[in-house]
Amino acid sequence: MRRFFLATQIIEEVTEGVELDKLNKSTLKKLRDKKIKVHEIARYYKVGKSVVETRLKKLDLRKSLEASK
Repeated sequence: MRRFFLATQIIEEVTEGVELDKLNKSTLKKLRDKKIKVHEIARYYKVGKSVVETRLKKLDLRKSLEASK
C-alpha cells in the first residue's frame, strides 16, 4: 500500500493534474525515469492498463516502458 501512495504522489507532482490523453512524451519519460509502472499510472487515472498502453504506443514509448509493467 505504501508504494501506491508514493506512486500517486510522484504522478501528481510530475503531471501537475494533466489528463492522461494530454500527457506529452517528456512527461511520460519523467514518470519512467522515476520508476512509475504502467499499472500505477492506470490506477491513478482510474482506467485500464490497456488505455495507458494505447497512449504510450501513440507516443512511441511502449517499448521503453514495457519493463515497468
